[in-house]
Formats: sequence, structure tokens, C-alpha cells
Amino acid sequence: MSEATQFGEVRILHFGDVFFGSPFLSPAPEKSAERRRLQRETFERAMQTIRDQKVQLALITGNLFDSDDLSDETAGLLLRGFRSCPACRFVILPGGADPAGKGSFYESGRFPQNVFIFGSDEYRTFSFDDIGVSVTGRGSGERGEESAAFPTLTRKNEQEFLILAGYRRETPDNTEIVSVGADYIALSGNPDPVRLEIGGSSVGYSGWLESRGYENEQVGGANLLTVSEEAGARRLHGKRLELGTVRCLSRTIDVSNMKNDSELIGQITSIVRDNSLGHTAVLRIELTGTVHPGFRIPRNAGTSSFGLLVFSLVNLTAPESDPQLLKDMSARGELYRLLEPKIREGSDDAERAAAARALTIGLAALEGQEIKDL
Repeated sequence: MSEATQFGEVRILHFGDVFFGSPFLSPAPEKSAERRRLQRETFERAMQTIRDQKVQLALITGNLFDSDDLSDETAGLLLRGFRSCPACRFVILPGGADPAGKGSFYESGRFPQNVFIFGSDEYRTFSFDDIGVSVTGRGSGERGEESAAFPTLTRKNEQEFLILAGYRRETPDNTEIVSVGADYIALSGNPDPVRLEIGGSSVGYSGWLESRGYENEQVGGANLLTVSEEAGARRLHGKRLELGTVRCLSRTIDVSNMKNDSELIGQITSIVRDNSLGHTAVLRIELTGTVHPGFRIPRNAGTSSFGLLVFSLVNLTAPESDPQLLKDMSARGELYRLLEPKIREGSDDAERAAAARALTIGLAALEGQEIKDL
């Protein structure tokens, strides 16, 4: 019997960018509690996956949390999760959002014995000889810091499976990847769950455990990896598990040729339907184009949920040039001349959107129209 065979199959779960403690304040503060609840449920689902799949090693490569002062509730959730999986070893690499260091939660002494945490002083290795796997890493020491230049790894024997854990926003170049000599390079810092095969090494980004922004439209999750013996060598196979529930999308609608708000509502409804968005989806619609000052974007379009978790409408439209209003000496003309430059040249989206809304409401009021739904 070969030395490799005695290890049997090894299952590894790789995830990161959890961001416990990060506030969900935009674009719907009233949904913050709901989003935190879904985030906790996703973490618990990851722990259940570890138990169901008999995972022996969990890699958490950066940004487990995003707070200098975790609440007792969040800390308790994390610690209970680790303790609920006694057969699994958790290897944690502090990342740019949750750096290791004096006063950090990582130095609280509260973690159970099956949790192994990389410090930030130098690269070190945790060896798990019973499964033939070694994990090397170095945590971030300051907020925003990424992993230092990767080291070159050395095998104790031919059957040892080498993993390098790191936190990088950008994918390392091929030369650095090859020089490491790892079987698997486990990374976080990029919202996309990227998987590459370069020079005999497999490189995997964990992506987000739970979707938290518009940079990636996929549901969050983790990489489930299996190390097994094939033709006398240990090989890695992996698949992506969707563990999250929230999906975030951002779309742009040009309203230049629209005659009324019913067309706008129809297009938004189509986006919701065509993308199969449900009650755990976050959708942002940006309105662009030039519109006649009389075009109305109802206020209730910006607050209607369309059956979603969060819906937001950002008005980035600009008014059509109206020579008559520019020359109009009435209050309507004064209002138009005041706000039109702010809409076109405002310092940011919020200022331009506020100016556009003010013009819509002002013109409607001056025309004697009902404004409660604008």
C-alpha cells in the first residue's frame, strides 16, 4: 500500500469575504436587520455543509469580519459554528478588513482548539499529518493590507499536499504562482469565484460567501475541494457551492424616448421577471438619457419593492434643452435656469438626482399638478 493511499479522500471547504459586522446601510437602511439575518443564516449553512460533507479542513482566507469591535451576538455565532464542527480544522487568515494584531478578536483567546489563526509577523505553516495536508500563510497586520510576496513551499514528502493561503485583490502573476510550488493557492479579496490552473498549481478565489454588492451578480458561496489519489499521485477536484441567498443586480434604463412612467414600470417589471428575481434580490436601476421637463418619474417607483428585498431607483437623467424655458421670465423659467446646470454638472450622482427631482416637483407645482406621488 502506498503512502498516499493511507490518507484517503480529503475534503476541504474554502470561503472568505464574509464581513461580519459590516453595516448594511445603503440603499435601504430599513433592510439592514434582514440582511444581517440572511448573512448569519448563510454562515450557519456553511457550517451545516461542513458536517454533511464530512469536511476535514476549512480555509477562511480573509475578511471573516469587518469590525474592530464584534458584538457578543456575532462573536457567539462564530464560535458556536466552529464548535459545532469538531471533526473539522478551521484555518483562518486575517485579511485586509479584519487584520490580526493587538486588541483584535483573533487575540481574544476565545477560539476553540480546532481553529488555527495565522499571525501577521511572518509566514508560518500548519501541518495536519493525519490527512497529509499543510497550509502556509501570513495574515494582514493592518487594515487594507494585502498578503506579502508569496514564499516558496517545500514538501516534507512526495505525498504531502501543499496549500498557500493569501489575501489579494488582484490575481498573482503566473511567475509568482509557479514559484510558490503549491498544489492549491487559496485566495480572497476578489468578489468573483475565480479558478485557474497554472504551472501545476490550482488557484482559487473564494468569492463572497453572501453577495453584498453589484460587483458580482452571482449568489455567494464557497469552493468545495476534494483531494484524492489518482495514478499514484494526489489530485485536486473542486466545485462551486451556492450557499448564499441574496443576489444583487444593477441595470441601466435609458428613458429618452419614453412617453410616460408606465413604460418605465414595464421595463423594470421585465427585468425582475427575466432575471427570476425574488424576495431575496437587491436591484438598482439607474435612469439615464435626456427627458422633457414634463416627464414624470413617480416617487412611488423609487420606493416600490417589486417583491424584492431592496429596490432603488437612481435618477441620472438630464433635461432636454428647452429654449423657451431658458427665455421664460416667469417663475418656471427662473426655476429651470437655476436647476438645469446642477442637473448637468452636479458634483456627484446624488446632487444631480436631487436637482432633477426638484425641477420635476417645482414645475408640477407651478402648473398646479398634484405632487404627492412625484
